[in-house]
Amino acid sequence: MRWSITITGATSCQLTDAAFGENLTTSGLLETQVCIGDLFRVGTAVLMAVQPRMPCYKQGIRLNDAGMVKQFVRARRSGIYFRVLEQGVLQVGDAITLLEPSAHAVTVQQVVDNFWLPDKDAAQVRAILAVPVLPAFWQRAFREIQAAL
Repeated sequence: MRWSITITGATSCQLTDAAFGENLTTSGLLETQVCIGDLFRVGTAVLMAVQPRMPCYKQGIRLNDAGMVKQFVRARRSGIYFRVLEQGVLQVGDAITLLEPSAHAVTVQQVVDNFWLPDKDAAQVRAILAVPVLPAFWQRAFREIQAAL
């Protein structure tokens, strides 16, 4: 994940490595460019982008900022959860290389936007539901969104 936004309210505590529970911090891997299902090599590991990573309300409590989750949505900085397809070794400075683009042109940001924002894009919701690697929670959520359109 990459957290390059200012968190208002977070001044009362020190943000440290893995302050948001991340185990991989990246630079240059943007939610607007990474598609659900993209395969990446980092070090000797192979990872698949499978869903957005949104901080939960517990992080807001920890940082003494009840509006923190909304700040991340507004900043369009969700982060990305990866599934490990091949275990390997990675270290600081390893390149993140796209091995294979997803067969589905659905970005992480499109999932976030169509989940959180009030204006849903029906075509994008259908496309999101067509991505087989999207975890069950997101599939259920988007079936409900689609039913409400």
